[in-house]
Amino acid sequence: MKQVRTGGGRRNGAQTNTREHDSRAKSRANAEWHAMSEDLQTALAQQAMHQAAMIVAEQAEMFARQFRSGTLQDRGAEDALRLFAALLRETSTASLTPAGHA
Repeated sequence: MKQVRTGGGRRNGAQTNTREHDSRAKSRANAEWHAMSEDLQTALAQQAMHQAAMIVAEQAEMFARQFRSGTLQDRGAEDALRLFAALLRETSTASLTPAGHA
């Protein structure tokens, strides 16, 4: 008969190796981040924030389209989502543009 182990048992080697690999990768990334200049860290963080804002804005637009098509029940949210998306894009572009860029 085949034995089946359920919870509480020792983890297999593959799971342990994956976690050790992930831990080493995070340590390397952390060291690389701290090796960058403050200006480069700032620029990368600003770019990441801008991309995140654009992703959220696109998701708001997607929900608005679903309300319009009837996929989701609209209770007045379409216009609010489009306003939210526009605000995200505008404030992200205005506040995250590095100094000295037009």
